[in-house]
Amino acid sequence: MDILIEDYRRLLNDLGEVYQRNIYQSLKSDHRIIGIVGPRGIGKTTYILTYLKKNYFNNPQALYVSADDLYFSENKLLEVAREFIDRYDGRLLCIDEIHKYPNWGQELKNIFDKYKNLKIIFSGSSSIDLIREKYDLSRRAILKHMPGMSFREFLEIKTEQKFSIISLYEIVENGMNIATELASTPKLIGWFNEYLQIGYYPLFNTYNNHDDIYQALIGIIEKSIY
Repeated sequence: MDILIEDYRRLLNDLGEVYQRNIYQSLKSDHRIIGIVGPRGIGKTTYILTYLKKNYFNNPQALYVSADDLYFSENKLLEVAREFIDRYDGRLLCIDEIHKYPNWGQELKNIFDKYKNLKIIFSGSSSIDLIREKYDLSRRAILKHMPGMSFREFLEIKTEQKFSIISLYEIVENGMNIATELASTPKLIGWFNEYLQIGYYPLFNTYNNHDDIYQALIGIIEKSIY
């Protein structure tokens, strides 16, 4: 288990400055087991690590693991949870790529039932598998769907300005004033066109040109299919 802890600490130390999405608040829930569902490459891993770094940095009672780690070819999640609690009085276990772990629903149910003081956050890219396995967890787990980047979020990253979240009701009631205010944003139409091309996935904040982004997206699609 020590290798898992070393890997986790290295990931936190290597994590750079990350744009703070409003959805980060959704992990601050009283539910003991939370699942994060979203397509590959949408930012689930960064989402979890950012939450851990902000709230549990240098706290030995939190642990992040990835279920596709070779460690789990010979070790069980249940064993990791047991050792984590016995050695560190573990309180939060985050499991990434849970859909890569065989029979994960039943094993999480066992962990949940055995260790009442342990909170579990898990994530996966296969929505069908996650929803199917959720039935093994009966009423224990809640699933949170992670969307792609909104135009507002894209604009905040590109312009380094803050923009308020505008509801449909506000648009209907005060659309002209809102449009006039937004129209003062430099290059707004250009930013919107760029968002339509590359802005939904956070890859645009990693790569410097469109060709690299497109190649990364193709890789994500091919990996999801094959």
